[in-house]
Amino acid sequence: MIRGRANGGRRQDWNFPPRADLGTPMRCNPLLILLATLLLTPVFAGEPLASFTKNDVTVVITLEPGAAPDQATLIGVFTPKLLSDPLHLYGIGISGKEGGVATRIAIAPDQAAAATGPLVADKKAYDHDGVDVYPDGPVTVRLPVRLPASEDGAPVETKLQVSYMACTTKLCPYLPLIDHAVKINLPSVRRVAVPVVAAGPATPAASLSRGGVTVTLTVEPGPTPDQATLVGVFTPKQNAQPLHLYSKDLPDGPQGQATRLAMKPGQEAQPAGPLSDGGLPVHDLAGLLVYPDGPVTLRLPIWLPAGAPGATVKSEVLVSYMACTANSCLLKVVDVPLSVELPAVVGKAASTAVDAAQLRQTVQSELAAERERLVPKIRQVVGEELARAQQEHGGAIRWHRVTSIKEIERLMAEAKAAGKPALLDFTGPSCVNCQKMEKTVFRVPAVAKAWNQGVPISINTDPDPRIADDLAAWQQKMFETQSRPLYVRIDPNGKQERWSEVFSPSESTKVDGLVAFLGGGAGSDVGSGDNLGQFLLLAVLGGLFTLLMPCTYPMIPFTMTFFSKQAAAGHRLLPLAAFYAAGIIGCFVGLGVLITGVFGSTLSTLAGHPITNLVIALLFIVLGLGLLGAFLIRLPAGLEDRLGGGRGGYLGALIMGLTFAVTAFSCTAPFAGAVLSQAVATGSWTRAVIGMAVYSSAIALPFFALAMSPSLLKRMPKAGAWMNEFKVVGGLVELAAALKFLVICDGAWGWGIIGRSFTLASWSAVSLVIAAYVLGKLRFPGDNPLPEVGVGRVLTGIAFLAIALWLASGLAGNNLGLFESFFPGDLLPGE
Repeated sequence: MIRGRANGGRRQDWNFPPRADLGTPMRCNPLLILLATLLLTPVFAGEPLASFTKNDVTVVITLEPGAAPDQATLIGVFTPKLLSDPLHLYGIGISGKEGGVATRIAIAPDQAAAATGPLVADKKAYDHDGVDVYPDGPVTVRLPVRLPASEDGAPVETKLQVSYMACTTKLCPYLPLIDHAVKINLPSVRRVAVPVVAAGPATPAASLSRGGVTVTLTVEPGPTPDQATLVGVFTPKQNAQPLHLYSKDLPDGPQGQATRLAMKPGQEAQPAGPLSDGGLPVHDLAGLLVYPDGPVTLRLPIWLPAGAPGATVKSEVLVSYMACTANSCLLKVVDVPLSVELPAVVGKAASTAVDAAQLRQTVQSELAAERERLVPKIRQVVGEELARAQQEHGGAIRWHRVTSIKEIERLMAEAKAAGKPALLDFTGPSCVNCQKMEKTVFRVPAVAKAWNQGVPISINTDPDPRIADDLAAWQQKMFETQSRPLYVRIDPNGKQERWSEVFSPSESTKVDGLVAFLGGGAGSDVGSGDNLGQFLLLAVLGGLFTLLMPCTYPMIPFTMTFFSKQAAAGHRLLPLAAFYAAGIIGCFVGLGVLITGVFGSTLSTLAGHPITNLVIALLFIVLGLGLLGAFLIRLPAGLEDRLGGGRGGYLGALIMGLTFAVTAFSCTAPFAGAVLSQAVATGSWTRAVIGMAVYSSAIALPFFALAMSPSLLKRMPKAGAWMNEFKVVGGLVELAAALKFLVICDGAWGWGIIGRSFTLASWSAVSLVIAAYVLGKLRFPGDNPLPEVGVGRVLTGIAFLAIALWLASGLAGNNLGLFESFFPGDLLPGE
């Protein structure tokens, strides 16, 4: 990180590699650099269209003729000022996330001219920590463009956007120049009507409907009498899930199919330039380039065939495409021929004179056509090599994300036919442990490579109203379990092995075990894969926190008085304490049994349902507001009275324990609800019972210990205002916890609101409020004034402030590690 000064001395931070890390860039004589720039610019580019100097960099823009009359190349020469510490520029391909600004020229939107190819530079950039930087000195970039058309052939004003950033080895002296507007006058191409037009834009020359897409071909006049433009409109059919097409630049390979038009070889009608999509935006989808959902229009300039006046010549156009939804693809359409009638050009071959300009144009056109024929083959070879290298070194897992049982069975059959294992991953957004494995362990190159050596199939068993098949029921039927994560390897011979253990990437032995399992080794079926220890810790802490609440803590001395009276009446303390504890435990375990009895084996399916998560979130919100004092949550007074009573003896101790659990409902509900909701989320039917038993034991055991040793009561802190502060903090935490469940609802119903950023911002804000509250800067009704802040409060406030800052760093691009598992479907920073 280099800190420079710009705009009146303000400090600005920019990332760029130190000079010593740029390979071995040459230190040229500044006079030679200037001389070379002055000499080469007019030779290769002609008269400048525009020039300016900003931020110690001079930019000269010129134009060079192209392969066809309507094509040209914009040339931009960026020459940094000669300084004692030379300036360098950044590569044309950087995105800006790495630091620095790319050196670029581009045609502004909504202009008559358009780019017909990628921007290229004359220098090789040097990589430094993911940032491309050119050596010191001038840089020349080239952008192929299609010239605008006009009726009279007059120049057309065109707006360009120029970006760059120049830095020395010590600082970046200026702010970057981003999309600086430059106006130039581009020569235009006079439109000359084709002598005979067989079809215009409104009259299709040919059409095709196959693979979920309707293709319509039309012919438009070209810039010269012997040229035309073939226009293909690819329109996917209306579908419940929108269909998209792949980019024309997608390399040939087993996955996807580029959307293309091509003239069949051996015909007189051949391409006069490259295929263009008009700058239609593309985005990366699992490593493949795709267009947005909906129609796509492609244009292919062609040379018209020769013929008699008024005649047409039958020619064949090859059409290729593949339509896909977000989850599956229809059949490929590859080089399907469509016959079109093209207008003939009279006397095209009659002239015997050799026109040097025409000859040069013809050669350039043939070279361009040959390049277009070779580029797909080159891309295919490069793509295969990249895929092989990616498979050897790991990379991303090439998931087959299925939405139906039929898809699963088809992929399993294809894996068997190919002699590969089918690798099934039962997962879902509500499964936190699944997200943990996918965002940590699965990023290990060796693990990703092991998945890719088979056929990886991702099966989301969370209920989804958009999917008709019950994938959770299929998992239960096939493998007699609904636990997640569950990884199943099915070998071509039908042998099955399972793995369901959850671990971290630092556990190298288990990483090696998972790699061996995916590659054909023995499996590890260790149960649900949920972290039982963390769940039990939640239950214990929930019970202990319940004891500190205002409606439970003051009952401790009252309970001890009951035991003292019973002991004076001749009852032994040990059975009395045991019966009292049994009453508390029995009440909460009964609640767990009730939950299990209602939901039974469907608990796992229920866990991922958006309605379940919405109910749990609303429960947390209501209970959190209750703890904050918005309202009082308690059972009807009549029910509390009927459950109470003054019976003595062991039965009285049992009834008193049950009464305590019921009458303390307003304080136990938030924590018991947290334990129960976590039991539902894990999908294990035993968790509801186990969780309630541990939770209630954590409440009952202190009463049991105090009943056996009443002298311990004197050492406990007195009840007071501190309990209300503890309740307020608990209420704020409850409100923040509700967002974890609303994230699942957002993903299932597509709200687009409560994702990673919203949740992190909310949690960070809640942590700041708790810090201010603990330090006495914020008070609620019922709180006593805070005359002084002790060491304990300061440490607690600092802890919550640190949590707030750490969560806020996630908004700034910091990867929060295992904490990212709480945000299913959200990309990690840097992805």
